[in-house]
Amino acid sequence: MTIALSYAKYHQLLEANQHTSSDKFESGSKIPENIGQGKIQKFVFQNDLGLVIRDLQMRDRVILKNPPRQHPVELGFRLSGYLQDEYGNYLQAGQNILVGGLEPGGTIDCFKPQNLLEISIYAELQHLERLIGGSPESYGLALKQFFHTIQKEPYFLVNATTPAMQIPLRQILQCPYQGITKRLYLESKTLELIALTLEPLLNRCQRQAATLNQRDRDKIHLARERLLEQLADPPSLKTLAQEAGCNEYKLKQGFRELFGTTVFGYLHNHRMECAQLLLMKENVTITEVACAVGYNSISAFSTAFRKKFGISPKSYWQSYL
Repeated sequence: MTIALSYAKYHQLLEANQHTSSDKFESGSKIPENIGQGKIQKFVFQNDLGLVIRDLQMRDRVILKNPPRQHPVELGFRLSGYLQDEYGNYLQAGQNILVGGLEPGGTIDCFKPQNLLEISIYAELQHLERLIGGSPESYGLALKQFFHTIQKEPYFLVNATTPAMQIPLRQILQCPYQGITKRLYLESKTLELIALTLEPLLNRCQRQAATLNQRDRDKIHLARERLLEQLADPPSLKTLAQEAGCNEYKLKQGFRELFGTTVFGYLHNHRMECAQLLLMKENVTITEVACAVGYNSISAFSTAFRKKFGISPKSYWQSYL
């Protein structure tokens, strides 16, 4: 069975099942039973910065028909499920989107049967500019293009969700607080996700005097993929350069230019981010986590983790039990 709903009808059904908390910053809605089960939670922070958690179990295929409209800036993180959006993109778990501007309208196809879990952040363009700060004239090319495009036409960018993003996403879902503390905690995680999503645009702005051509950039990105594929036993710089088809000098230069750090600085940061994610699981030991990210010495792993995050791996792991 396929259920087709207009944008207006869908939101009308949600509003009929909506409730708001006493402090007004949090509200929630249950989805209609003829569609499935689950709820949508909404949080509104300063300057109408919004956070939405959709945790739905779809019973049937649902098609939402959206009209053309001005869409606020949205950062969407898909944690489970898949769908086809208005632009024809198939979005699945492990991906995130940056979208906004004049949306042309179309259909969102939520395939059946499946669980959909998504965290979205909404912000008006002016608020996003205030968050970034500075004058638009001082922005680099990538950020200028983003703001220019989103004011006149649809803007849509799909990326893989990084380990660094997965940490605040999980913390949002597992928020242990209530009241004002909950609001402050969720707002801080929302800002963290905005920073991590815009980081590639901001970094490209800072590196607009780049010296790498497109072919060199492709080689550096290939080197990064090879490096992360061998996280527990990374290759030497010489081997990595050979696998990417460049020399060691170009490899080192490329990592600094594209990622703002050395090859093994990048590897170290990724190892620590992966360790954070693994330590959130109940059925792992510190030793297993250390080995998974390439450390043979528990002591060396603990020292590196504490230096990076200011807390021992054991204390961090215990906080999620």
